[in-house]
Amino acid sequence: MPAEVHRLYESLKSDQPIKLFIADDPDPVLVPEWALTSISSKFTTAIRHCKYPMSTTYFNGEFGVLRFPRDNLDAWKVLLFWITNRTLVNPLE
Repeated sequence: MPAEVHRLYESLKSDQPIKLFIADDPDPVLVPEWALTSISSKFTTAIRHCKYPMSTTYFNGEFGVLRFPRDNLDAWKVLLFWITNRTLVNPLE
């Protein structure tokens, strides 16, 4: 069994979903922690702070919640599609 497969399986046992509030959408998107941390160290740092906040400046004391109020919702939809499928769709189709 490849080590990557085993690591993913083990991480899913303790992984928590991260709630993402994007733009003006009032409903959060639930994304597995591993999915975000696997694509950027920025997400790793943000998640560490939202799980163990040192201050409430950015996270308002909400554990496991990240807010991106000024981000473009359509851009996030594309990013989340890519995170999930590791491919992009042709926008001209």
